[in-house]
Amino acid sequence: MASTLTTVCVFAPIIFTEGVTKQLFVDLALTLAYTLGASLLVALTLVPAMSAGLIKRKPKKESKDYCGSSACVWQGNSMGAAV
Repeated sequence: MASTLTTVCVFAPIIFTEGVTKQLFVDLALTLAYTLGASLLVALTLVPAMSAGLIKRKPKKESKDYCGSSACVWQGNSMGAAV
């Protein structure tokens, strides 16, 4: 975010120049400022919203032990094997 705002702040003052410099560089400065602004807007809104949808926590399913009953739970999944 900081680098985007820094780049916009570097190119934005070109808009206020006069003469031939303004004619040559104002289109470039406006293009960069608008595209970086749009990029910043997408980075702050759309990307977090889409990533929240991708990284949703799924509810944990109850795991069944290989013995098939809840009597094995007290021994853990490894049935008391040394870790």
